Amino acid sequence: MKAWESNIRKVEPYVPGEQPNLPDMVKLNTNENPYPPSPKVAEALQKFELDSLRLYPDPASTDLVNALAERYHVQADQVYTGVALFSVKEGIIEKKTTFHECTDVTMVSMTEKEIADYVASGDPMDKAGAYGIQGLAAIFISEIKGDYYNVVGLPISRVYHEIEQF
Repeated sequence: MKAWESNIRKVEPYVPGEQPNLPDMVKLNTNENPYPPSPKVAEALQKFELDSLRLYPDPASTDLVNALAERYHVQADQVYTGVALFSVKEGIIEKKTTFHECTDVTMVSMTEKEIADYVASGDPMDKAGAYGIQGLAAIFISEIKGDYYNVVGLPISRVYHEIEQF
């Protein structure tokens, strides 16, 4: 490979903090008060459905994952990746180029049980589009048109050749 490899940053993905999924627990943000409310506030709270006060979304986005899995099990899915390359010297952008890659992914029809089992496996929870072509979802993928690695996350061949011409 080329010398440019040493300049590629190692990006750490964002990982949400602990999000307890317990019915009798509400996680406090750093700006929230850890002390119990006054008796009058506690009395007023008794009139509310407690679940309506839990404002923290499910960090695994389970409802979204389920909806996406249902949507994509019958149609071709277009996976787009956008890439921007910059040459920077002393804080000044000397050269830049951008491009995108598109890959069509076709999935077979999945039964409700297959969808539920796949979601329950946890595999789709950290994936854009709720599936990873390289993971358990591979058994439901009948065809791809385009770059496999684009679906995985980065069109490596295109990036390499763009850098070579850069």
